[in-house]
Amino acid sequence: MCPDNEWRGIIALSRYGGLRCPSELVALKWGDVNWERGRLTVRSPKTARHEGHAVRIVPIAPELRPILQDLFDNAEVGAEKIIPRLSDPRVNLRKMFHRIIERAGLTPWPRLFHNLRASCATDWVEQYPSHTVAKWLGHSPLIAAQHYLQVRDAHFDLAAGVNSCNGFDTTLCDKTSDTKSDTFETQKATQHPTALRRTPSQKRLVSSAFRDDLQRNAMQCESALIGAKTKEWARQDSNLRPMLCKSTALATELRARRTNSTRRT
Repeated sequence: MCPDNEWRGIIALSRYGGLRCPSELVALKWGDVNWERGRLTVRSPKTARHEGHAVRIVPIAPELRPILQDLFDNAEVGAEKIIPRLSDPRVNLRKMFHRIIERAGLTPWPRLFHNLRASCATDWVEQYPSHTVAKWLGHSPLIAAQHYLQVRDAHFDLAAGVNSCNGFDTTLCDKTSDTKSDTFETQKATQHPTALRRTPSQKRLVSSAFRDDLQRNAMQCESALIGAKTKEWARQDSNLRPMLCKSTALATELRARRTNSTRRT
């Protein structure tokens, strides 16, 4: 939907390179591109006043490289600027970008170019250490967390175990799912080593036998309670004395008889 290679470059450098548009794109020159090592030197007017932050190096992402290559192949002989259009102060980037988005059938979002950079920052921080991402973006990790990192629906889906890989590498999601499945199977095999080897008919038999055992135990408990009630000790001081098992009751009765006989003698 972009009208030309320069506009593709503007969007790609913001989205996949994390560059501030237009301030950091204006100064980009072909001499800043290290094709062999996949790196791009960026000069930032915004952070130039801070020592050590005037220039930074960013990786050339796989999504960005072919667009830069097209720009290079179609550049005029002797051209230095990567995006020559930005040298014209009359260019209204925001208005043109609105048109490109609407032409694509989408709704323009707030802070158009800032959110492209924020999306790049979020992609990076999900794969690389925060201090590295901060270095690529040209500010501190705290600033990145406050103003750039985004919470996506895919984060919730991944945390909740929902099968959604929007915004994530599907290979990573598949590996995560396989790992969870393997973990559960290993746990089941460890806790119930014979359960995994049962056939459906065997499982039905086990279930039926378990139900019969429950019913049998319930009947035995009911009989025991009825028998205990018939031999319940008399009430004294409004409290029930504890019910004793048969052997304990006999032993108590024998001791009482011996005590009585001793007293009589």
